Amino acid sequence: MRKILERLGIVKPVDETAEKTSFGTFLKNAFTKNLVAKLLCLFGAIFLWFYVMDNESSIYEYTFKNVKIEYTENNNGMSVLSSGDQTVDVTLSGKRSVIKAMNSSDITAVADISSLTEAGYYNIDIIVRTSNETSVENTDPKSVNVYIDQSTKASVKVKAAFKGNTGYEIELSTYPESIYVTGPSSELAKISHARATVNTGNQSLEKDTTVYGVDLVLYDRNGNEMDSGFMQMSHDTADVNIELYSVKSLPVDPKYDDIDLVFDARHLNERVLPDKVEVRGKKDIIEGLTEIPTSLIDVEITDLSSKTVSYKTGFELPEGVELTQARNECEIALSIVDYAEKEILVPVTSGVFMNLPKGSTAYVEGGYVPVTVAGVYSSINQLVPEDIMLLIETSGLFVGENKNVQVIAMIGNENLSNIYVKELTDGFLANVIIEKNN
Repeated sequence: MRKILERLGIVKPVDETAEKTSFGTFLKNAFTKNLVAKLLCLFGAIFLWFYVMDNESSIYEYTFKNVKIEYTENNNGMSVLSSGDQTVDVTLSGKRSVIKAMNSSDITAVADISSLTEAGYYNIDIIVRTSNETSVENTDPKSVNVYIDQSTKASVKVKAAFKGNTGYEIELSTYPESIYVTGPSSELAKISHARATVNTGNQSLEKDTTVYGVDLVLYDRNGNEMDSGFMQMSHDTADVNIELYSVKSLPVDPKYDDIDLVFDARHLNERVLPDKVEVRGKKDIIEGLTEIPTSLIDVEITDLSSKTVSYKTGFELPEGVELTQARNECEIALSIVDYAEKEILVPVTSGVFMNLPKGSTAYVEGGYVPVTVAGVYSSINQLVPEDIMLLIETSGLFVGENKNVQVIAMIGNENLSNIYVKELTDGFLANVIIEKNN
């Protein structure tokens, strides 16, 4: 028909080549024009489809493992002593986006013991509480076997333990020293103590220190760690104070009352048993000690000679220092090296009167006082009568009185040492006459 009309000139002839070219151009433009934008739209549509399928599906399920079982408070003073299971597995369904944002802590598994009144074994249903946007599909197990007993409270001592490297002895103390534990009475009876263990690893301690917030663990009387899941402690942690102590062997240093003013050490034969003692104390104190002094030994000079004289005494320990052994005293044996004695006759008229009555004069009848002097031979050999001072005590005498009084002898030469007056032979008495001054 179109061909007849074309021949009659009614319609124009169709250019088939141009028509084919126009369709090809259309197809080419459809695939190549704005290609980047078209590809982005395609990828966006695919991503949106996957997102909707992954996050908005209402039939997504997931099982949360090891959800901890919680127990309600009991209105009759009862508490859980033991249970068969401590956790449950909970399967939830809901939107994928909601479930994927959850974890086990968002789920509560509760066993209701609030109405129980007697001790015994019970099978309690587990109630699961979760988000309103999810549904509980399954709980495994669905119930828990528990033993219920009377709840009470007990005071428990806190002890500290130490694990680590240190070259010193240590003493541990804790704060608090004790805690309260609430739980089943039969379980509380098994508790020995709560232990705070400090572990310093390879770190070496060089000074006293305090470690704060150390976890407390309950132990029974057999030294086994206890399950505290059904007990509540008033404190979950304790502070542990670590004090360093050192042990050291030190020489004994004898201390004498005045003997060192008379005799040089080289002229004394001194034997100390024991000559060393082991002491223990705070690290900083022990490190500063070089010797341990004895208590003051009261030595009677007149007892010393070539023969050994023994004395027993204790130790003067610094504060915070103690002996590691039970023995708390030592024995000191003394004697004089090159000991000698000599009797010297000293004129009594050389004596010095003491405490004369006021306004009076004293006289003494002539004669000699026999004085025995002892000490080191070299000093004794130099001694002459003028080196001896006589003291005549006149207190208590009255004017006109004639009386025999005791004479005291002493070494009067300050340049002489290592000697002493041992005795006045026969306890010499001097005849003293007191007269009034003219």
